[in-house]
Amino acid sequence: MDDRVEHWDITDIPPADRFDGWREVLSETHVPWDLGSARDASPGYRARVERRQVGALRIVDCSCDPCGGTRGAREIAATHDEWAVVLFNLRGREIFEQNDGCGELGPGSAILWQSTGPARFTVLEPLRKRCLFIPRQELENRCPDFHKLTGMPLTAKTPETRLFMSFLAETIRAFPALGPDGKATAARVTVELLAAALRPQCAVSPGSLHDALYVKICGYIDRHLSDPLLRPQLIADAHYIALRTLQLIFAERGETVSDRVRRLRLDRCWADIAQSGRPIASVALHWGFVDAAHFSRVFRERYGMSPREARAVPH
Repeated sequence: MDDRVEHWDITDIPPADRFDGWREVLSETHVPWDLGSARDASPGYRARVERRQVGALRIVDCSCDPCGGTRGAREIAATHDEWAVVLFNLRGREIFEQNDGCGELGPGSAILWQSTGPARFTVLEPLRKRCLFIPRQELENRCPDFHKLTGMPLTAKTPETRLFMSFLAETIRAFPALGPDGKATAARVTVELLAAALRPQCAVSPGSLHDALYVKICGYIDRHLSDPLLRPQLIADAHYIALRTLQLIFAERGETVSDRVRRLRLDRCWADIAQSGRPIASVALHWGFVDAAHFSRVFRERYGMSPREARAVPH
């Protein structure tokens, strides 16, 4: 088995040609991607890749500056093999979309995707990631329903996932010293452990995942209501999901995340105005309303009276 580590570094390419060089390197080391125009890339664009072959598996470590790419019919047709890919974010932020799934990945998060379908990624800040490429049929043989998780962030805190991650890191370290039987076994066990980590998640429907996320997000909102910076994007980032996914989860329940935050803040303000003698402006500021005029307007819209009138109501 080939245990070479191949290296690519585009800093060896003249600055004016680096992004075009990165386009070629990315497609050669991963799968074909359309990176669009180089006009938006900085002349000093940086990217480097290391690729290892572990039996039939491919492990690709990549560092790059912000960029974005898509895979459409042309890129899919140019892909010679069918891969299931697990993308692990090690540093920075990236949005990855496939099918109806979309994940905004921060350090320590992961997502599963397939080379057989359209996909899109956007690197938001300097990124370091690891991609494990597995022949699609090998994973399907061990986890027939893995496609249910395509484009969805993977749960990274289960014992099965932690075992898989630690085994993968040790395999990368020890693989060059293994004999032929050890290398074949390491590749096989890597796939078996990944399948074991995926199977419990495959048993959960997307609707159930959204239910669980909704409960978790609502708890997060409750704990951070007094933070004036509590915004949908911050909430999405805290849960490693894309803003679009956050909006979908709340839309399925007939509300928006901004409406929920505002409603709960107003309820807290009503209770404090009714039960304490604190100045109204202080109450509003404590619960994240930094604009007094805006607070008075939305308070009246919800309760049909001003905050001062609400304080005069017998409770």
